[in-house]
Amino acid sequence: MEKKTLVEAYTFFEEENNDFKQQLAVEDLLVDIACEFINFRLKNKMSQKDLAEKLQITQAMVYKLESGEYNPTVKMLFEIAQKLSWKFNI
Repeated sequence: MEKKTLVEAYTFFEEENNDFKQQLAVEDLLVDIACEFINFRLKNKMSQKDLAEKLQITQAMVYKLESGEYNPTVKMLFEIAQKLSWKFNI
């Protein structure tokens, strides 16, 4: 029986083309953004509807941001950061 070792996820994709690697990097960022929204909402005991009202966006948009399905613009992230008193860093 051959021994297999666990490798880092990105090592698994080393032979993939750069477009695919860039797509993975973007998706990784979207997951990080989604986690920030979810953590903020849970920490502040807010529903998606509550957060939507605070941000002046729809509940559906909060859902999309939290699911990682939506790629927000830098402008949108900046405006949200101001409303939530977050420091906006790139």
